[in-house]
Amino acid sequence: MNNLKLLVTLSLLITLNQGVWAYDGQKPMIDWNKLNLTKEQSQAIDDLNAKWLKDYGEIQPSIVEDQRKLTQLLGPHNSDPVEIMSVQQSLAHKREKLKNIAMVNYLKKRQVLNETQRHELDIMVGEVIAQRQNNNSANVNLVGNDRFQNLIQRVRNFVPANPQR
Repeated sequence: MNNLKLLVTLSLLITLNQGVWAYDGQKPMIDWNKLNLTKEQSQAIDDLNAKWLKDYGEIQPSIVEDQRKLTQLLGPHNSDPVEIMSVQQSLAHKREKLKNIAMVNYLKKRQVLNETQRHELDIMVGEVIAQRQNNNSANVNLVGNDRFQNLIQRVRNFVPANPQR
């Protein structure tokens, strides 16, 4: 059952298009120090954070550059559709690569934790997801929003809010 909860949680995070393991501006979305880490665990998390920031720093500038190029290509002048598709595919590939790196980093951090800490992390992740849903529901008005909300509601119904341990 715990693996199923983890799978559903990670699937929902991917669906939300940004993981809670990423940084929101300057601060991490999850405060790992609230998990009462040992010195060894804290060092491992710090090392993984440093690796994430290094990887992010290497990939994000090229994502920004591709976004800038794509915006220019989609401007009012006549652009080559092949070039537009090429830049868009490059952008999608880099974003996917960054998401995969973030997921691997998150899972490595999760492996460092003991069972009690993982349970607390699951609760924290749920809180971040709920906060993002509240923020997004106020700001998002997309055509597919009803289907997205339906998916989230089905996940909520599938995973109990307060699982018994």
